[in-house]
Amino acid sequence: MRTFYPNSSEKESAEVVVLRPGERREGMDIEVKKSQSYCIEGSLTGPGGPEGLSFSIEPLQPSSGISSGGGSFSLAPGGPAGAGGKFRICDLYPGTYRFVAMERAASLSTQAPNFAAVPITVSDEDQRNLKIPVSGGIPLEGDVVLDGAAPATPLTAKVTVSITPMLRAPYSSELGSARSDIPGTFSFPAKLMDDYRVSALLMTPGLYVKDITYADRSVLYEPLRLGSAMAGSGRVRVTVGQDGATLSVRVADKDGNPGADMHVYLLPADARSEGALATRVVQGQTDQTGQYTSPTLAPGKYYAVATEDSYDATVESIGKLWRSRNRYKEVDVAPGAGALVNLEPVKID
Repeated sequence: MRTFYPNSSEKESAEVVVLRPGERREGMDIEVKKSQSYCIEGSLTGPGGPEGLSFSIEPLQPSSGISSGGGSFSLAPGGPAGAGGKFRICDLYPGTYRFVAMERAASLSTQAPNFAAVPITVSDEDQRNLKIPVSGGIPLEGDVVLDGAAPATPLTAKVTVSITPMLRAPYSSELGSARSDIPGTFSFPAKLMDDYRVSALLMTPGLYVKDITYADRSVLYEPLRLGSAMAGSGRVRVTVGQDGATLSVRVADKDGNPGADMHVYLLPADARSEGALATRVVQGQTDQTGQYTSPTLAPGKYYAVATEDSYDATVESIGKLWRSRNRYKEVDVAPGAGALVNLEPVKID
């Protein structure tokens, strides 16, 4: 079984290992877990029949994927389907797997014409006679709406909406974004029925992305599972708030000396998990006078901290910010207003 240090089959139960600069760590022994192995077998079929189909399989909890820093991908084991679209895979330990089937495209950079990504659970017996159909992509359309009454003067700002696959590398033909007026509409060409991250970029004072929904479910900080909506309800809706606020930060040490080039982190107080915090934390850096002004923020309560240390979206960095958040300065940012907070640099353990 896939085993995380020192002897866990689940990443959440693994022990975090932190290497210090120049450190050489020895004695990193891993007790590999073993289990009875099982097989899955079945057949694939597409609109044109079972010819030209291939498959891959990996644990549902991926060992590779996209990250906020760009990420890297490794190919999951798989191969071409046999005669009649048949497949058989063995040496699987109990758990849930992501099974991907697709029709071969004209080139490696071109999106597969037909595709399917399904979870398969292996428990205590082989899985037989699985029937997995693949199908073509579906167009994705959406609307950008304003929260509240429209302003007297029409807005000239535009929203840029992007959609990126979460559990695989995107094909070159999938890359791109769509721009929309506020209010307005946007559309993407046919997308494969898979899990995606949706983001919307808006750089206008006072305006911010309040929510993104798909089939009436928020996907602002959650995956969009294309094809999960009922017929006629699968539109993306980007809601733009007009009551955005800003937070001005002054950083100085205990003697009043300005904290130049300090890293500032603003943590939404309503973030309920480390994963939510990783997608919502706002960060910046002070100037030579110790000043920093945030971009437009959603109104609400934030924890503010200034430190010499830089952090990224790794599990270790976010974990440190999360565990220490109650020691940071709490500040309320009112709708449509500006707030000011004075901070003294701290060390985040």
